[in-house]
Amino acid sequence: MTLYKCCRCTPEFRASDYLVYIQHPAVSPFLAHYDLGTSDRKAQHTLILDREQHQLFIAPVEEAELFLREQWLESQVKNDQSSKYL
Repeated sequence: MTLYKCCRCTPEFRASDYLVYIQHPAVSPFLAHYDLGTSDRKAQHTLILDREQHQLFIAPVEEAELFLREQWLESQVKNDQSSKYL
């Protein structure tokens, strides 16, 4: 299981919170067909939470990593551009 903490404004993420969520009876049936990994085995899929839109996505690990990398590159470019005017 790979956990990513990608939002600067969130409190510290705990793996126990993640496990409670994915094992919840209302959630787990929707995740049954995906391999989210374990502490002993790498995941094939990753959950991505969009906190602004209140949406949860699932993607293959490679796609999720690319999405997150691009998201933070865009954020860095915006920050670099805005710091030019300070």
